[in-house]
Order: sequence, then structure tokens, then C-alpha cells
Amino acid sequence: METPFGPFEPTVELNDDATSRICRALDWLEKIMNMVGGFSSDVSEGQPLIVKTINGKRLEIPVFEAAELDAQQEYDDSLPSLQVPFRIDGVQQNLVGKTGLMIDTLTCALLMLQSMDSGIFELSWFKELFE
Repeated sequence: METPFGPFEPTVELNDDATSRICRALDWLEKIMNMVGGFSSDVSEGQPLIVKTINGKRLEIPVFEAAELDAQQEYDDSLPSLQVPFRIDGVQQNLVGKTGLMIDTLTCALLMLQSMDSGIFELSWFKELFE
């Protein structure tokens, strides 16, 4: 499937509705990333990343890793909660998605980071990750 981050082929077979949901979520993620600013794109081992440096720490959001988790969940919705792919300085953070698409969870994280950067609201538990 074509996405704003390049072609993505999940490891599981998806119906048209599931494919459409994942494509829309990736489109929305890319729009939010560009809208809020301060984020850039990078590639590591063929994986597109959304990156941002906060207090000298590198935030990495592996886009296709999230899309693959969503594809697996769409294929088999009995899978347990999944770890949201979200790393700081290469270390996986303990964020767990329980419902909805991982990509949507990451989109919310982008908005939270922007809100934190702009001082709109304080998220001490989230901010502590970057201290």
C-alpha cells in the first residue's frame, strides 16, 4: 500500500476496509507531524521514523512498526494489548495501546509533545521521559 512515508506491505493479508483504515491513519499522522512542526523524518534500517530532539534526547517513532502492529491487530483482534513503538535515545518506552490503532496513539503523542513544548499544558509524567 502507498503511504505518505513510502510503500508499506504488512506481513498479514488485510481486507479493503482494514487497509483503508491504516492508510487513513498514516495520512493523518503525516498531516499532524507537518502541522505541529518541530518533527522531522528519518530512515533507519529501511524503517521511516518520525524524530524530534527534546532536551538533548532523541525521540523516535517508527512509523511502519506501528502500521505492522495495526495490521496484525486488524487481522486478529484477539491479540493482547501491544507495546506502542516509541523510543527515546533508542530505548523502548513503556507505552501500551489497549484499543484503537497504534498509529492513532502515536498521532496523539505528537500532539501531546507539541502541547508540552508550547507550554499549553503540563504533562509531568510525559515530560519526565525527556529529563
